[in-house]
Amino acid sequence: MIKSAGIKRPSDDMLRLQRMIDNADIMISAWDRDKLVGIARALTDFSYCCYLSDLAADKVMELVKS
Repeated sequence: MIKSAGIKRPSDDMLRLQRMIDNADIMISAWDRDKLVGIARALTDFSYCCYLSDLAADKVMELVKS
């Protein structure tokens, strides 16, 4: 998903990706049946601010839905 979305993240470093996911405050995913088509990762204080760190969508789904 990360590579196909074209965002620059350490997509070949599975341990780092797992830490990024484990330590995110909010993770939201989008699915088309059993296929992951989007993901968002955010850090927040749950009081005032929320930082959207990553937003990735399947390129094919972007074209289909537009």
